[in-house]
Amino acid sequence: MTDSLIPKKNNFDLLRLIFALTVFITHLYELSGYQILRTAPRSLSWIYLNSGRAVQGFFVISGFLIFMSYDRSHGLGKYFEKRVRRLYPCYLTNILLSALLLVVVSSLPFIGYFLNHDFLRFIGFNAVFLNAHQWTLPGVFQNHPFTAVNGALWTLQIEVLFYISVPIIAYFGRFFGKLPILLLLYIFSSCFFVYFSVTGKPATALLFPGQLCFFVAGSILYSLYDAFARRRYVMVSVAVLVLVLQSALHLSVLYPMALAMIVIFLACCIPFLGHASRFGDLSYSIYIYHFPVIQFLIAVLPYNPLLLLISAYAIVPAFGFASWHLVEKRFLLKSSHYLQKKAGC
Repeated sequence: MTDSLIPKKNNFDLLRLIFALTVFITHLYELSGYQILRTAPRSLSWIYLNSGRAVQGFFVISGFLIFMSYDRSHGLGKYFEKRVRRLYPCYLTNILLSALLLVVVSSLPFIGYFLNHDFLRFIGFNAVFLNAHQWTLPGVFQNHPFTAVNGALWTLQIEVLFYISVPIIAYFGRFFGKLPILLLLYIFSSCFFVYFSVTGKPATALLFPGQLCFFVAGSILYSLYDAFARRRYVMVSVAVLVLVLQSALHLSVLYPMALAMIVIFLACCIPFLGHASRFGDLSYSIYIYHFPVIQFLIAVLPYNPLLLLISAYAIVPAFGFASWHLVEKRFLLKSSHYLQKKAGC
């Protein structure tokens, strides 16, 4: 596959920022329960965008870009180094800051909080992406409808598994062809996702096997990008039709690929919409910081939806900006395109 037709100026950064903000806006309503804050996520639904599709869009973009990163990496070690540098520093900082700072809203005394075994369990399990083993901190958010410190982190474990799967797919692809392997994985994963979604087991559908289809759909479009780009208007038209008719015609197995076509079309096949990362790539940090910030604000602010809205809209982007400049970009390789853009390359 050649990526010669993939535009260097694309809209991936903008889409990721939109997806992160969609999840943030949706969680602001869902965590607080303030009906007035439902207006924004309901408005997004008119353009077929909600928090679930935003996460799926993230996975599609990840499939496209991570396979590209693997192809461009000089060896397996360099590939994993780039993935760790981009993902882990921000992630671990988030875990440690949450554990240390949320003592101020714990119902336990200061010493009792830090000596509680759940404090160490939270850091230990979350540091290695086993979030489901300890979502909560001792005495923190106990009276909230959702007691998890950071419920958004469930996707990071899946993202890590995606990263690990890429070299495995590439290895077997040398013997059987990468595209056949990707297609088999897509069929298995999409059937898994649809089956557990329609049988009333959405939590199972959200596991790695069910979400892999979105990542693989992005990977397939990367592998076939030249062909997709030449027929982009036909392909995106078919994709929109599938999304509109999927329920009536039982086309749900095609939904991940249809969504992927629309996402990649918007990223690469329409005019460049500007540098969404001019102040840094804030989408990742906004995504992983918004949940604990909202939970904290609900705990400390009086019942006031407007105050919560203003505070969250100010603090979450500020955390994103600080995370990028103080943590994330300091761990990137000098060859990172974000650092290259800053240098004017």
